Amino acid sequence: GEGSGMAGRRGSMVGGPAPDAGDEELLFSLASKSSISVTELRHEAMLNLERIGLVDEDMRALSRAVEVNKSIQSLWLSGNAISNSGTTILSLAVAKSHSLKDLVLSANEIQDLGVKALADALRSNHCLRTLHLNHNELTDESATLLAAALAANPKSALTWLNLNANRISDKGATALAELVKAHEQLTELDLGHNAVTDQGAVALAQALEKSTKLAKLDLSGPHEREGKISHEGAKALTSALARNGSLHTLVLRNNKLDDSDAHLLAGAVAKSKGLIQLSMRGNALTDAGVKELRSAWKAGGRVANRLYA
Repeated sequence: GEGSGMAGRRGSMVGGPAPDAGDEELLFSLASKSSISVTELRHEAMLNLERIGLVDEDMRALSRAVEVNKSIQSLWLSGNAISNSGTTILSLAVAKSHSLKDLVLSANEIQDLGVKALADALRSNHCLRTLHLNHNELTDESATLLAAALAANPKSALTWLNLNANRISDKGATALAELVKAHEQLTELDLGHNAVTDQGAVALAQALEKSTKLAKLDLSGPHEREGKISHEGAKALTSALARNGSLHTLVLRNNKLDDSDAHLLAGAVAKSKGLIQLSMRGNALTDAGVKELRSAWKAGGRVANRLYA
């Protein structure tokens, strides 16, 4: 899960509230920075404002656009310079929105303080389905705040939480593991390129044993063999795979797994009810370990090119 990796089609124009002079000035200031017109800000279902140099001051105008645009569904803001104060302003609009489904805040300058406001918004939001906060400056505090907010909102619609490439360690992973147990909607959790060790992997594996919804889990390390998950984590995940029927994609690349872990995972692959994609590249597997994994994968009747080892 690196980058937002999203593509979409702009929605059709629909009616909206009558223009207000103050709104028009705010929206014009935002439109002047982008290739999107004021009319589109008011009515389009998808607003792509990625990599156009937006800063915190622009979030006041964007928040107003979200409030007046009753048909907005996707807001892409990756690669800008939005920090805590801008995220706080935007969060007020997210809390009120009844239409926003996808929010992409990847590769900005957001820290825990900004996520605190966003988490508060998620406690009352019933429509947001995907939240991308990858490549920011988030720590365990952000993971804990988001987990608590989503667990406290039984009507939350969030299915995909992308926290890739931040500074989250085992404390944050453990908080998110509790969310996986409790949250009935979450199907995709991306914690790759963080600092999760065996302790966090074990917590998430235990959550997987109870989860009937989570379909994709990314625990990849940042670079080849630089991840911190080793035998203890692999053992717990292996046990979880034998019991879990919902997980279809497990990403463990760039960790410290070796042939003994490949042996464990090969046994789990044989028992797993749902796994269709496994990524193991960048670990310490030899040809023998890769061969054993591929043999188990093939024996299970899976598509060969969905095993990355």
